[in-house]
Amino acid sequence: MDRRRIFTLDPERFPAHLVKDLVDTIHARDQHYIVMVDPAVYYPESNPALDEGLRYDAFLKEANGTNYQGVVWAGPSYFPDWFEKNSQQYWNEQFVNFFDGVNGPDIDALWIDMNEVSRECTLRVEQLTNTRSTARELLQPPLPW
Repeated sequence: MDRRRIFTLDPERFPAHLVKDLVDTIHARDQHYIVMVDPAVYYPESNPALDEGLRYDAFLKEANGTNYQGVVWAGPSYFPDWFEKNSQQYWNEQFVNFFDGVNGPDIDALWIDMNEVSRECTLRVEQLTNTRSTARELLQPPLPW
């Protein structure tokens, strides 16, 4: 991942051509490449998964209609709303477009992890209302970001 952005590869540490070589080697040894994906979508900065999720209006909403904001491993995050009509198309397209063997690895299986929204409930009220500063305090993701 590039700076914990879902559906990305780090171009310096894990460039696409080296990841492809790794997966090809695994497959040549009759092994399988299984990937774990957590649905948290980092939101303060534009990235493909965020931009498409916003275009599809696929994220969970607060009562006032704004996107629900949480802080998890990726840092400040939005979460797909699995009951939203456009969410399934958004999510499927993310997988088809990334795990195609060109833009991302050619996977054999997938493990969707942490598909429930959660918030660290031991935080102070002011931390819950400012997800960006909370992410920095918790070093999620670790600096720099």
